[in-house]
Amino acid sequence: MVVLDREGRIVQFNRVCQQLTGYSVEEAMGRRPWEFLLLADETPAVKETFNKVLGGEPCQSENSWVAKDGRHLVIAW
Repeated sequence: MVVLDREGRIVQFNRVCQQLTGYSVEEAMGRRPWEFLLLADETPAVKETFNKVLGGEPCQSENSWVAKDGRHLVIAW
């Protein structure tokens, strides 16, 4: 589970996320997912979806995260 604040910064990054991505909670906390977890070409769409959620619009999305070791992980949120 990843929880973001209203600015898009990670405030919770659970053990499963740490195991899947290879990033520690210390490496993830305070960073925005689009700064290190997302493929560059997916970043604009994720930011747009994030802003819709902030505005109260329910959304579903599927994106690829890039693990610390370079693996791509499909994440639905």
